[in-house]
Amino acid sequence: MTDKNKRSDFVAYEYLSVYVPIEFEPIYSDMYRNFGWIDNLTAVSMPETPLNRNQTILRFKRDRDIPNRSRLALKQRKCEEALKKIERLENLKSAIPFIVTLTVGLTGAALLTVSIFKLLEAKFVAFSLLALLGLSICLIAYFCVYKNIRNKQISKLTPIIEEQYELVYQLGEEGRELFL
Repeated sequence: MTDKNKRSDFVAYEYLSVYVPIEFEPIYSDMYRNFGWIDNLTAVSMPETPLNRNQTILRFKRDRDIPNRSRLALKQRKCEEALKKIERLENLKSAIPFIVTLTVGLTGAALLTVSIFKLLEAKFVAFSLLALLGLSICLIAYFCVYKNIRNKQISKLTPIIEEQYELVYQLGEEGRELFL
C-alpha cells in the first residue's frame, strides 16, 4: 500500500454528545441522522450522568469532510430550536393547569385551616360551613379546574406543536438532501 492510499483511507470525525429528554430520544436520533450524524455506540469515555433522570445522552459522530457543511449546520440549528420549542410547549400543557390548580387547592386548604380554628372556638356553624366550602374547593380544584384548563391548553397548543413537528420534518428532509 502506498502513502497515497493510506491517506485516502483516513477519515476525520467530529463528535457530538447531546442531553435529550427520554420521551424525545427517537425524534432527536432521527433528526441528527438526517444531518449526517451516525450513532457513536463505540464511544468509550468516563460515564456521564444526565442533568436529571428524565434525560439521556445521545452520542454521534460525523465525517468532517462533508459537502455543504455550513448549510447543514444552519438547518440543524433551526431543527434543534424547533425541538426545544416543542419540549417547552409540551411542558406548558400541564404546567399552567398545575399552577392554577395548586392556587385553588391552597385556597381550599386555607379555608379548612380557618374552619379548624372556628371549631376550637366552638363555633360549629362557622366550622361546618368553612369545612364544607374548603373541602368542596379542594375537590373542585382537581376534578373541574385542572382537567378543564388542561384540555384547553392541549387544544390551544396542539396545532402549534404540530406546526413545529412539520418544521422539524421539513428541515430534516432538506438536511438529508444536502447531505446526500
